[in-house]
Amino acid sequence: MIESINLKIMYPEKFNKTLLQKLNRAIGMCPVRRSLNDQIEIKTQFITG
Repeated sequence: MIESINLKIMYPEKFNKTLLQKLNRAIGMCPVRRSLNDQIEIKTQFITG
């Protein structure tokens, strides 16, 4: 069984605080993510310039 998923988002420019909040909200509302078992931990990492 899958225990965790590492999600790495890479972008060459810096994100401002507002954009990061919007991205995190979109990730939380993603239908694929919502369809996964609640016991699967999804680790999100933003790597920006």
